[in-house]
Parts: sequence; C-alpha cells; structure tokens
Amino acid sequence: MVDLVNVRKQDWNYGQNQEKNWTPLKHTAVQVTTGSGFTYTLKHAVAAADPRVKGVKKAVEAVTAAGFVLPPLEFRISDVNSNVAIKGDAAGNFSVVVYIGGAAIHCDKKVITHKESGIIGGQGMNRGVAHQIYDGTQRWFGNPKQHAMAVVVVMHELGHVMHEANDAQAHWKSMMPDYMTDTWKAPSRQVSQYAGKSGGELVAEVFAGTLAGKKYSANVVNAYRALGGAEAPGFFT
Repeated sequence: MVDLVNVRKQDWNYGQNQEKNWTPLKHTAVQVTTGSGFTYTLKHAVAAADPRVKGVKKAVEAVTAAGFVLPPLEFRISDVNSNVAIKGDAAGNFSVVVYIGGAAIHCDKKVITHKESGIIGGQGMNRGVAHQIYDGTQRWFGNPKQHAMAVVVVMHELGHVMHEANDAQAHWKSMMPDYMTDTWKAPSRQVSQYAGKSGGELVAEVFAGTLAGKKYSANVVNAYRALGGAEAPGFFT
C-alpha cells in the first residue's frame, strides 16, 4: 500500500520548484466555467491569446463534456514552468495545481520513425501523443499546430489528475517504472514513446489520445483499465 499522505506531501514538495519559478511572474487570474457548469481557476503569465491559454480552456471543456467529474483545479501558465500536475498539498491532501510551460507548444521532432522503432509516432527525446497531434495538424494561418498540441498536453496532465481521483493507490504505484511492466510495457508501443516511461504515463497518454479522437486496441484499453485509469460512460466506444 502507498502512504497517500506522504506521497502527496512529496509531490507538493516537488511542486515548490515550480512555485519558485512562478511566484515572481506578473499574471492574470480568471475564473472559467465550462458549458457543463464546472468552474476552475486559470492564471496566466502569457497573453490571453496564447495557444496554451486557449488549450487549457478547450481541454477542460472537452474533459467535462465527455462526462468526467474533475476535482477543484488551478492552472498556471508561463514560459518558465514545466508541464506537470501537482496533486498534493503540504498536509498531504489531494489538491491540484497544473503548471503548463513552454514545452506545451514546442514539438519534439521524430529522430527515429515509426517504421524503424516500432513505436507509434516514432521516437525523439520524449515524443508523446501531443506531438503526434502536432504532426497531424495542417498549418494554415496563425499557429494551429501549437494550438492543437497545447490542448492535448493539458489533456495529458488531466489524465494524471483523473487517475489519482479514480484510484489513488493505482496512480501512485503506476508512476514507478517497474510497476506491472508485463501489463503496460508492450501495449505502450501502440500509444507513444512517452507512454513507455511508466504505467502512469500510459494512462495519461491514452486518456489524452482518446479525447483527441484516437482509437486504441483492446490490449491498450485493457492495460489502461488494469492500471486504474478513469473512464466516463462510452469513453472507449
């Protein structure tokens, strides 16, 4: 059994590095309510028209429209933070702050192709489903590739949040790279390079990919379920 209080405290402590980068920034704070009535806090130290600001709004709208019940959330967007969902507070409670940084709009290019690697989307430094979406989005006016990628990056982080909300024990165990490798390691190759980092990353990648319209094999879905990934009615249909 995972000591949830302790592991959430550790996550909060890790988040203090993000907090140090965030605190000096001037930012705008707004309350946003989705069409389904979910309200969350959005703080951004970038322009309101930035793809990441729009990406948060579109992603949360999509997640709630799909039938998922999100916990109270605060998003913080900047150029200096990492993309990470912090899911604990100093007392070890489940409390969520999602940081979205510069990497949310910078695509990791393929170095090794799908054909060469056997991994969907190919390999780069840390290629994930968001990079696949970037690759597959046509460039017209403005920066639609960055907009599309930012949405999926946020969905990925919300996949971690919903995993913890759905099965906290499974979530924290699955973030350990050696946990249930027989269940998720082989199916991860059908998802993305990043899904191969841990079972928890497979869950977040499949969550994001499914919301982005991707369809996954029964092996991938079974791995997602075995790892305690969250589902809403009809999620995989």
